[in-house]
Amino acid sequence: MMGAVLDAGSLVEVVWVSLVAGIGVTAIYSLALYGGARSAELRRRGQGRAAAAVGAVGVIAGIAFVLGVALAVRLLILR
Repeated sequence: MMGAVLDAGSLVEVVWVSLVAGIGVTAIYSLALYGGARSAELRRRGQGRAAAAVGAVGVIAGIAFVLGVALAVRLLILR
């Protein structure tokens, strides 16, 4: 049987990074979906400025989501 050295610091780092990534990426994606849906609803009601503002938040969140996924893939490839 091969002996395994378990570094507690690395284990804690894996846990907190995975929690932050899981919750953060999910929240950002939810914000992107909310921005798109709410923007369409506001546009139908004739509230153009509010629709544009919420739509911009949705687009920014969508870009942040894509960048987060790209960063995760890059980190997986480099390790």
